[in-house]
Amino acid sequence: MNATFLNDSHLMTNMSSSPSGGRSPWLMSERCLLYNLVVRGVICFTIMLFGVSGNILTMITLWDERKASTTSYLLTSLACVDTLNLLVLSWMNAVPQFCNSKWFNWNTCHTLRRKYWNTFQSQGWAAFTFFNFISLYIVILIAFQRYLAVCQPLRVKTLASMKKVKIAIFCLIIFAFGTNLPMAIEEKVYYDKGRGLYRSERRDFFNSWWYSDFYVIIIFSFILVYIIPLLSLSILSYFLLKSLRISDQVREQMVSESQLKPQNKKITITLLAIILTCAVCQFPGIIMMLSKEVLGLGDFSECESVVFYLIGVNSAFVMVNSSANFCIYMVSSKAFRIKLKMKFLQKTAGESKIFSDITTQKDPPERPLESVATITEQNT
Repeated sequence: MNATFLNDSHLMTNMSSSPSGGRSPWLMSERCLLYNLVVRGVICFTIMLFGVSGNILTMITLWDERKASTTSYLLTSLACVDTLNLLVLSWMNAVPQFCNSKWFNWNTCHTLRRKYWNTFQSQGWAAFTFFNFISLYIVILIAFQRYLAVCQPLRVKTLASMKKVKIAIFCLIIFAFGTNLPMAIEEKVYYDKGRGLYRSERRDFFNSWWYSDFYVIIIFSFILVYIIPLLSLSILSYFLLKSLRISDQVREQMVSESQLKPQNKKITITLLAIILTCAVCQFPGIIMMLSKEVLGLGDFSECESVVFYLIGVNSAFVMVNSSANFCIYMVSSKAFRIKLKMKFLQKTAGESKIFSDITTQKDPPERPLESVATITEQNT
């Protein structure tokens, strides 16, 4: 989750286009225009196309088992939220760069930008931060659930049951809505009949230091988005990494089937890769915030400043974070690849029969990710 996009959105409000400090985008240098077009436009839009496709395939693959396994339920929820996150971010961040570029002359695009993008920036970015916030904290739930399954197996059934996981996600959605609501209502939108377009006007309260600096920068960005998540993911990752180095004698006694232990380790490695990817993709946003707020290395509207270029880097990393999970599943789980392939062969092969054969073998080469999670939870 990178709340610094909120500040990026303010410089795009009530002006012709993206970062230019209130000026027409064509008054920016060609280097800045080209950078925005390539990084925030072409690269980010390409990542979005790949990420949305991968997340949809992930949901198709894990959908059947989401009710039987908390792991599958969390991963399916994560794929769904990441898809919405990518679509909103692309609409607000990537697509406008093509309109802003002087190399494109799309009348429809310029009309949309003039009537809608420039006016509904705060609402659009609030939608992005809402989905990104949920995505980030679902990863924390995944890390916590895996920590219980590996390091506290006697408590996982009590603390991470399906009912409690659903309650946790519901509470997360309510909390995300409440924390992002001020960003959505900070500007008053009205229709200017004389000019035939929507205009926005920032409400007086949201110009105060308490909101713009204390709440948005300190409470929301630094504490809720960076400090708490990174500390949580770091601590949980440490215990998960530690669990991979020692023999789990408790689980060996509790689970009679010898195949479960190595498979449980593979699931831990897969989920750990997701957790570490999320943590790493947070750092460009932290660097951008520190560069602007602490080091004073420019502003979002200053063309060719350090902060200006960090916006594009941060955009790409946010999209990578929402797109990378499918690649992790494909690389780390042969069973995921098999099940994904079977999903598209079900018309000729009969899906339930095929998976019944795979999961009931005495010595299967690899259990499906969600099936192993289900068995682990049932035995613990």
